[in-house]
Amino acid sequence: MLHLVLLVMLLALILGTWAAVYAFQFYKVYGHSFLRFLVRYIFFLNLAVFLFLITKYLYLNFPDSIFTDPKSVFYTIVFLVATLVEIGLIHSFVSVALGLKGVEDSVKLNRLFVAGLILVGICYIVGITTYMNTGSNTWILTLYRSVVTVAMIAIMTANISLLIQRKTENNNSKLKSNRAFGWFNLVGYVVFFGSSVLSESAGLYVSATSLLFLNSIPIVWLKKFFVRDFLKLSTDNNLQFLDVTLQNHQISNREREIMELILQGKSNKEIEDMLFISYNTVKNHIYNLYQKLGVKSRGQLINFILESRRQMER
Repeated sequence: MLHLVLLVMLLALILGTWAAVYAFQFYKVYGHSFLRFLVRYIFFLNLAVFLFLITKYLYLNFPDSIFTDPKSVFYTIVFLVATLVEIGLIHSFVSVALGLKGVEDSVKLNRLFVAGLILVGICYIVGITTYMNTGSNTWILTLYRSVVTVAMIAIMTANISLLIQRKTENNNSKLKSNRAFGWFNLVGYVVFFGSSVLSESAGLYVSATSLLFLNSIPIVWLKKFFVRDFLKLSTDNNLQFLDVTLQNHQISNREREIMELILQGKSNKEIEDMLFISYNTVKNHIYNLYQKLGVKSRGQLINFILESRRQMER
């Protein structure tokens, strides 16, 4: 059973690496600061996955060693590092949620984060001193569990805040995207934290599977919701400013039509079905569109549109 758990965790780690690279590419194209925090969140999440994977691997392959003794120096260091990882996870995830709600920089959150680090640092000093004098890491373990509890509350609260976000004139087009992000992560973390009430073997498997799901969320959300619902580049009002630019680049009506579908997040196959043209025809139109605009990918195409709009608004 433990071997299967380790395999699932390894798959989760691989998927998390892909998710981090994928999110970073989106940050390079769109520049939203919350996308940078999304990359950090994925990093901290998978650092936690790595710590879990390596400790369980050592426990399985080196029985009757320091790797199986929860009071050893090894586990003490792991608890210390894991506590810092949890703090980074809290800050980055809450920053993502605030960014989705339009708060790109929260001074209060940063001050609270610094205060938390100072408090944890003091507890570290006390805990390490206690460990060196008595050989007991109970204090450090209690600190870790306390931070995990804070992480659970903070992440759940951040997700719920996205679900109950009120509709305004400025965020109407973003609500669907924000709520999808909130729902996906809420389900994932409810399963993850809920796995602690199960038996040890079942809990390990459920938590590992939930981490696999959590690492898939950024990829699915960025691909299916971010461009289509958060940016809303495909609406007529947002595309009107491109008319002159498109005419200057001699973009045909069919190519514009395909470009709008690309901005809606449609794949080549979906465009083929919607426009009743062959797959190769779709690829040819996209190639011609890229050549005329001087771009090489869908990300660069959207970046071209964003830059064009910024220049028109100056």
